[in-house]
Amino acid sequence: MSLEIFFFLLLQVSLLNLNPCAGKDLPKFQTILIFGDSTVDTGNNNYIPTIISKGNHPPYGQDFPGREATGRFSNGKLVPDLVASMLGIKETVPPFLDPNLTNEDLITGVSFASAGSGYDEVTSLEDGSIPVSQQPGMFQNYVDRLKGIVGEEMATNITNGALVIINAGTNDFVFNFYDLATRTPYFTINGYQDFVLNKFQNFVKVQETPVTRLCKTHNIITVNGQFPGPTLEVRNGDTLVVEVLNSARYNVTIHWHGIRQMRTPWADGPEYVTQCPIKPGASYTYRFTIENQEGTLWWHAHSRWLRATVYGALIIYPKLGTTYPFPKPKHEIPLLLGEWWNRDPISVLRQALFTGAAPNVSDAYTINGQTGDLYPCKGTVRFPVKYGETILLRIINAALNQQLFFSVANHRLTVVEADAAYTKPFTTSTLMLGPAQTTNVLLTADQTPGRYYMAARAYASAQNAPFDNTTTTAILEYKSARKGVPSRPTLPRLPAYNDTATVSAFTAQIKSPSKVEVPTQIDENLFFTIGLGFVNCTPGPRCQGPNNTRFAASMNNISFVLPRKTSLLQAYYQNIPGVYTTDFPAVPPIKFNYTGNVSRALWQPRFGTKLYKLKFGSSVQIVLQDTAIFTTDDHPIHLHGYHFYVVGQGTGNFNPRRDTASFNLIDPPQRNTIDVPVGGWAVLRFVADNPGVWLFHCHIDAHLTWGLAMSFLVENGVGKLQSVEPPPADLPPC
Repeated sequence: MSLEIFFFLLLQVSLLNLNPCAGKDLPKFQTILIFGDSTVDTGNNNYIPTIISKGNHPPYGQDFPGREATGRFSNGKLVPDLVASMLGIKETVPPFLDPNLTNEDLITGVSFASAGSGYDEVTSLEDGSIPVSQQPGMFQNYVDRLKGIVGEEMATNITNGALVIINAGTNDFVFNFYDLATRTPYFTINGYQDFVLNKFQNFVKVQETPVTRLCKTHNIITVNGQFPGPTLEVRNGDTLVVEVLNSARYNVTIHWHGIRQMRTPWADGPEYVTQCPIKPGASYTYRFTIENQEGTLWWHAHSRWLRATVYGALIIYPKLGTTYPFPKPKHEIPLLLGEWWNRDPISVLRQALFTGAAPNVSDAYTINGQTGDLYPCKGTVRFPVKYGETILLRIINAALNQQLFFSVANHRLTVVEADAAYTKPFTTSTLMLGPAQTTNVLLTADQTPGRYYMAARAYASAQNAPFDNTTTTAILEYKSARKGVPSRPTLPRLPAYNDTATVSAFTAQIKSPSKVEVPTQIDENLFFTIGLGFVNCTPGPRCQGPNNTRFAASMNNISFVLPRKTSLLQAYYQNIPGVYTTDFPAVPPIKFNYTGNVSRALWQPRFGTKLYKLKFGSSVQIVLQDTAIFTTDDHPIHLHGYHFYVVGQGTGNFNPRRDTASFNLIDPPQRNTIDVPVGGWAVLRFVADNPGVWLFHCHIDAHLTWGLAMSFLVENGVGKLQSVEPPPADLPPC
C-alpha cells in the first residue's frame, strides 16, 4: 500500500523538476486530484468551521491573480496550481468544497486537501480541519458527481488516468507532537514517526481494474490498482493501522491471515463473523498490534470469492536489534501463488450457488499475478540473482481452491519457516502448500549461470474431482548468464498431481526448532469430522450436483450458515439473542467408518449457526478426521485468532488408543493452517487465551461456501487484559 502513495510523491517531485519549455515531453494528464494539508489546500477550509486554519485574508493572496486571498496559505499559487498549469490542465486547481464548481472544474480536477490536517486524526481535532483519512470520502462524493456529468465508464477512465498528489505530515509533528504535545505522553519521537509513517503507508482502496491475462481483458477487484495487492512490511511489536476504502461494487472485508489479533477480534475481518462488510462507498480502519510474531503472513478479502484477486503479502520482520535464526540472505522475494479465471470469480461463484454443482476450475495459476511462459499471451516474472548469493523466498499459496506443488529447477530449497513460525531447517527439492499456507525457504544460486524455471502446479487428492492441470512459471535468471542467445529455461520435475506420498514426506519434516510448551492437561477434547456431502433436491436447473443433489459440506454433520443481520461477534458482545446457538457438537452425532464406504443416509448434513464455547485459558485438543461421504480429500483447515501445535497426523481413521502414543509433544510444528491428509486425520492443540468469536474453516473457498466451517466463542477471562476490547466507532453497520 506504500508503493502507490510513494509513487505519487516521487511523481510530484519529478514534475517540479521538469523543464517548463519542454512541453512536448510532459506527461499527458487531463485531470489532477490533490490530498493533504495547507501546502496543497486551495481553499477547502473556507467552507468548514475551522478555528485557526483559514487563508482567506491578507497578507495571503497578494501575488495571486486579482490579488485575492482565496484560502491558499501562500502569497500566490500553490504547487498543485503550478503543476496543473505546467501540464496544460488548468491555471489553478479549485477546492472541492467550493459550491460554485463547474462541470469543467470537476472533469479537470480538484483539491480535497485541508489546512491543519495530518495523517494522525488527532492532529485535526484541535482546529476542526479534515484529516487525510477522511479526504477519500470527499473523493467518493466527487466520483458520484462526476458520474452524473460524464457517465460511469468515462468517470472511471478520468479517475484512473488522473495525476494524484498527496502532501501532508508536517502538522502531525510541528503541532500535534511538539507544540500542543498531544501525542508526547504516548510516544517517543521515533515511536511517533513510526506511527505516522504506518498511517501514511497503509491506505487501501478496493477498486475495479482492467487486467489482461490469457489474451483476454476483464475488470477484476484490486487494491490500489495492483494485482496482487501491495506488500505490507512491519516489525514485531508494531501497531498496524490500515484504512480500507471500498470503491468496488461488492461488499468487502479484509482478513489479516495468521495475525493473532489479541483482544482485537474486531480487526480480524471475516464477514458476518467479526464484522459486517464494508459497503460500496464506505470505509473502515483496521487497527491491531503485532504481538510476538514474525515471518511471512498475508492479507486477503474475506467476503465471497473476492480473495481470488484481493490479496497481498504481510511481512513481519524481527524487532530492531534482533536477527533471523539463520544467516541473513542477500535478498528477500515474496512469491504469491494464485489462480486466474477468464471470468469474474464472483460470477463463477454465483453460477455454482445457483446450480448446486461444483464451480468451474480456474483457467490458469499465477506467480505474483503472472501466468508464465507455458500459457498463451504469456507474462512471466523474472528474478535476477548473482552467482553465489543466497536469497530468501517467502512463498504464499493464495490460490482460492487448490493445493500446489512448488519447485525451482536444479536448485535445493532449505525450509526455515512455515506459517510465520521458524522450523528446524531441512532441504528439499519440492514444497507443497495448501491454500493459505506460507513457507520460507533459502535458495543458494550455485548452479551453472543460466535461466531456471520456478514452477507450481496442482496437488489434487480427491478422486474424480476436476482440477486445473496447468503449470505456472517464473524465471530465476543469473546475472552472469550468457546474453543474446535465447534459450528455454530448465523446467523442474514436479510430482504427479496425486502424489500423496511426497506430500506426507514433506509435511513430516516440518518441526519446531527446539522444545516447545505443548498443552498436556486437556480441558476440551474435541473430535470433528470434516468433509463434503449432498443435499437432496428436485431435478431441475437448481439441482445439478451428482444424482439429483446439491453440494454441501460440514463439520460434525453441521453445515455452517452465516448470519445476515449482524455479526456473530456483535451478537455476543451486545447480547443480541437469536443470532446463534452454542450447541455445536463436541463429537460426531454418529460414529461410522469415516474413510470407508459411507451410507447415503449420512450424506445430508444439518444446517445451522452453531458455535462451540470455550472458557478463557482452557487447553484444547481437536482431532480433525477426513471423511469419504463424497470422496476423501486433503483439507487445509485454518483457525482465526490463534496458532496451534500439530501433534499428530496419520492415514485412515483416528484410533486414540493406538495413535495418541505417537504424538509429538517435544517439537511439533506451530501452524495457523493445517492440511488434514486425504483419507486421514490430524490433531492440534492450543490454549484458548484470546477472547472473541473465531472462525475455524476449510480454506478451499468452494468448501467454505458449502458450509465447511464452524466458530469458537472464547469467553472473556478476568479483567481488562483478558477481555475483548470495545468495538471501534467506525465498525461497519449491517
